[in-house]
Amino acid sequence: MKVNPISSNVVSFQQAKSVNNPKIKYASDVVSINKNTIGVERQGKNLHVSFTGKLQNPVEAGIQFKVAGVTKHQKGMGGASPVATDDNLVKLAQSDWKDGQKLDYTYDETTKNITLKDPKFGEIGTVPAAVAENFMTLINTDKDNFQFELTNVSGGVTSDFPIIAAKANLKYVGNDAAVKENAQNTFNSLIDSKDAKVTSSVSAYQPDFSPKQVLEKIFDVEGKRNGLGEVRKIKDAVDTIVKEIQDPKNKNILVLGHCSPDGDTVGCVIGMTAALKGAYPDRVVDASIDDDIPNSFSKVPGVEDIKRPYNAKAVNSVKKNIAMLEKSTNPAAKKQIETLNKELERLTDKSKLFDPNTVDGKDAKKYDLVIMLDTPTEGRSSRAFKPYFENAGKTIFIDHHPLKQAEWATAKEKLGFDINKTIQDKLALVVDSVPAATQIVTAVCDKAGMLGKMFKDSAENAKKFVAGIVTGTQTDTCGYKSQANYHPSEARLPQSQKANYYPEGMSNYLMNKLDGDINKKWMRENLFYELPNQPLTNNLGPKDAVLKMALRGREMYPEIGLGIMSVRYDVMENILQEAKKQDANVQMTDVYNSFKNSEVMSALKADPTFTRSNPNPLTDSEKAAETYRSAYDKDRVAVFMAQNQVEGSVNKFSQIADKNMISFSFRSGGQTNAAEVLAAVFGGGGHAAAAGANLSMKGLDFKSKLTVKVDGKVAEAKEIFEAANNNVNVSNNNKINFKDKAKMMKKIEIEMSNDGTGRTCSELIKDVLTELRAAQPATTKTYSKKA
Repeated sequence: MKVNPISSNVVSFQQAKSVNNPKIKYASDVVSINKNTIGVERQGKNLHVSFTGKLQNPVEAGIQFKVAGVTKHQKGMGGASPVATDDNLVKLAQSDWKDGQKLDYTYDETTKNITLKDPKFGEIGTVPAAVAENFMTLINTDKDNFQFELTNVSGGVTSDFPIIAAKANLKYVGNDAAVKENAQNTFNSLIDSKDAKVTSSVSAYQPDFSPKQVLEKIFDVEGKRNGLGEVRKIKDAVDTIVKEIQDPKNKNILVLGHCSPDGDTVGCVIGMTAALKGAYPDRVVDASIDDDIPNSFSKVPGVEDIKRPYNAKAVNSVKKNIAMLEKSTNPAAKKQIETLNKELERLTDKSKLFDPNTVDGKDAKKYDLVIMLDTPTEGRSSRAFKPYFENAGKTIFIDHHPLKQAEWATAKEKLGFDINKTIQDKLALVVDSVPAATQIVTAVCDKAGMLGKMFKDSAENAKKFVAGIVTGTQTDTCGYKSQANYHPSEARLPQSQKANYYPEGMSNYLMNKLDGDINKKWMRENLFYELPNQPLTNNLGPKDAVLKMALRGREMYPEIGLGIMSVRYDVMENILQEAKKQDANVQMTDVYNSFKNSEVMSALKADPTFTRSNPNPLTDSEKAAETYRSAYDKDRVAVFMAQNQVEGSVNKFSQIADKNMISFSFRSGGQTNAAEVLAAVFGGGGHAAAAGANLSMKGLDFKSKLTVKVDGKVAEAKEIFEAANNNVNVSNNNKINFKDKAKMMKKIEIEMSNDGTGRTCSELIKDVLTELRAAQPATTKTYSKKA
């Protein structure tokens, strides 16, 4: 059913009533939004509100595609074809290339190949064969107004990505409405094709997408998903947050991100901090994450502004443990004391703290506003922030993870943060359909008028803002592959009809505001980090050791489309110590991320449809590329398990751990809620396609047998799956209030087995996913292992 924009400036009470929705009883149930952004229609008894308007048709019709045949033009590059003929793409990558620069092309009538050429460096590749003929058919309808343009050059910088990859657009830039409509219909049909060769080659075109359009798209998507009430709640939160940001009384502001920081939280903190400083130079703005920032983001402008809180509890714990170890006769105690003394020095380094006077026992700073960003649960924040939350005038909360209030139940006591009050004050803005929190932060900063002031008055902060935001957006969308967080119910919609927040388009919009300091060339050359790799022992460098140990920890279950990789704590610790001999700044987080982003995990996650079979893999890199074929190739589940803490080690809280811990990272294709369900089994959470969890127990390792109870009773796999699936569905249902959710949730407990029966972590994951697959079967039943 078509949604038609209403003609008046606002949705009036009378207009809303006119669609005969029995749920609309009061004028307060109606949202006031400018015309051409909202449409109303009746679907049975439900009022459907859609914020659409000009977002439906970008300025140009276009499609993005992978450039094929690139290795032919990378002579001399690692990973390039041995019969590479030239280094044209290498030279292009090293030049001052720009997103959007035009590419020439030639068409061979005999081979049906479209060869793409850079005007300066020559041939760089071809249009994928699966879509070349479709492209030429279109181009021939108006040859002067279809153009190819370069949109990205990536890879080829580290040994993780030895081959340079390139993407391009085909766009229609003419004014013929019929040609434009035909072009967009053709592009949509390619994006929605059932031919895997086609869909693996193309993706939605990403026009420049402003922060204002992101906000309008939020209203559009949430209106369709959750109705008028959710839209009104989001709009109220945006307006209230903007009002507080603009209030001149709020002169002292603290911006926070989550522990174990990823690119999104780092980007959010840098972006919000830079926008506030750039728009309001008279304000005091501090930025903090109570954790080390991974080396991956060490080159992002603005990262130097993020400092830690003074964590008195951690300092006291370190001192207590040092005193205890000094009485020990254990030979290992001396090394632990050395480690703890370094930790104590780091925790009390005033140059690294945003409130250094607290080291000397002085009162913590008081802030008018504390802004917490991209923090999914209380467990991802720090108790060191408690005095700042408790003394804050007000607290703002912005996130894109599903808000599960049960996971914040003890936050007021532990953190000083009252999520319920923040929600009541309309200062909690959570939009879980958006793929990166940096997009929401950008929309809020723009709505508050900060971006205009910042770009006009502060080039330094503008650079930091753009660098932070594009870093977070690019990393949290896996290189712009994810355009929205889909609900499982949307997974089987045609791709062109799915939500699209144009994350790459928003990044392009922001980068175009600068004079080229931050662009995709900068992203390619700076947003990466790999461990040093000089061999020190056993003729194996740290990075090569990661690959070898990742292979040892790999398990594959083709019958259910599951791949698991696990790594022990002692393995990561040994690699860390070897890496530190070459780079003193390497952290355990960098080692963890090296495993998580290794070729092994990449192969387990990727659709293997076009993976070339290697019958005789010899090198570790060749073995890492080995994968499997399955009935679930479009929705494969990949799990990374890391034993990131053992008893007696110094944990991330600067304490000597009394338990072992295994962390889980779940990824799936998004056609089911597999990742979120598996995370729920282990007490974690996240999105349908990306989630995580931690499990702590004495003596826990990958061979430990575990017993799972549901509501106090030992449960089998089907009961565990049903309980976890129930909890996910209840948590994500915005129509159920918090108290009712608590009553509907199943209690899932995991205990160490006393009699040797039960399941290991891998077995538990495998059995639960088997039940999920049985409930949501694949379209085909054949599978086979394949190199």
